[in-house]
Amino acid sequence: MANEFKRLKYALKEVKDSILRYTWGFRHVRSFYYKLKCLCIRHDLIRTKLEKTSYHDKPELILHGLMNLVVEFVEDERGFDLVDFNNGGSWSAAGVTIMEVYGWWKDYPDRVKEVDTSLDNWYNHTTHNRDILVAVTKTRQGTTKQTKRYFNIHTYLEEKLRKEENEMLAKTITIREFLWT
Repeated sequence: MANEFKRLKYALKEVKDSILRYTWGFRHVRSFYYKLKCLCIRHDLIRTKLEKTSYHDKPELILHGLMNLVVEFVEDERGFDLVDFNNGGSWSAAGVTIMEVYGWWKDYPDRVKEVDTSLDNWYNHTTHNRDILVAVTKTRQGTTKQTKRYFNIHTYLEEKLRKEENEMLAKTITIREFLWT
């Protein structure tokens, strides 16, 4: 709250100085509006849709932050309306990659839900017997065939998701210079 007050106080000082310094014209009004907007809206932060009340590891913050920048470019800034990605060369390849990353990110919650469901299946098959649960936590896998099968499915899905995440992060890094409007 104190930061916002300082920004507003600074913006009002800028207005006073501008009034004293200039004859107000359209150019000055537009300049003032831009300065006020830059002072009040933080452009140096990456906003994510993660819960603010819980802790998130750095890899998760990196993934959500970078993917949110792609979503902002496509949805909020309407980058495809402002920039022609169909003129050939690296721009059209970047446009395809941006839409691929964007589409993957929109389907990402379904992939996470699939991994969580496999974890629930594995957990539900191990918790019916306390001895099995103790063995599972020690060995990180089940003791019965069905429990091992659920564990292997969960491990496979988790590894597949991690590889997809890394591939999409690498693609996002390669297209970063095209994400401007």
